[in-house]
Amino acid sequence: MLVTNLENRYTKFESTDLDISYIHVLGNGNNDDYTQPLSSMLSAAGTKRVLEGVLIQKRYPNAKLIFTGYEGDTTLPNAIANADLAVALGVKKEMLIVNPLPHDTKEEALFTKTLVKDKPFILVTSAAHMPRAMKLFKDLGMKPIPAPTDYKKQKVRSLFCKPNIGSFENSQSAMHEYIGMLWATLVR
Repeated sequence: MLVTNLENRYTKFESTDLDISYIHVLGNGNNDDYTQPLSSMLSAAGTKRVLEGVLIQKRYPNAKLIFTGYEGDTTLPNAIANADLAVALGVKKEMLIVNPLPHDTKEEALFTKTLVKDKPFILVTSAAHMPRAMKLFKDLGMKPIPAPTDYKKQKVRSLFCKPNIGSFENSQSAMHEYIGMLWATLVR
């Protein structure tokens, strides 16, 4: 229920008639275990974000994909890992903008503002993270078009269902977002 309230705020991206020059895929996390295939080095959410960004870029072939995100506890910045997956999926390197420095969504937004200025652009992130991300980008005067992915909500047939480990993970994710929204409001 907690995650559903977040994920229902924005619908999946369909298309826009606007001139789109940029698609920003927010970072999420990865490891640097090179014994694994690239698809396993990215977090599950990160893989879905990259895949969604690449699928959207195929509809807007002149739009550049922006990847941001630092290395965290690894030696491989998330922006680079995400860009590597995009290239493996067929995106040409010249269609990528990679910044491995931002540590959080606000820093990602500040970087992207230097590129897109006041033009509309497509913002790709997890559905539960989208409300906070949209607020951070809009607070900077930007015009993001939401493209949520990595949905956790599920339709269930019965009124009551027993919780499972996924329910607890979804609640943890939702609480992270609600705390993040509160923090963003406090440190404006």
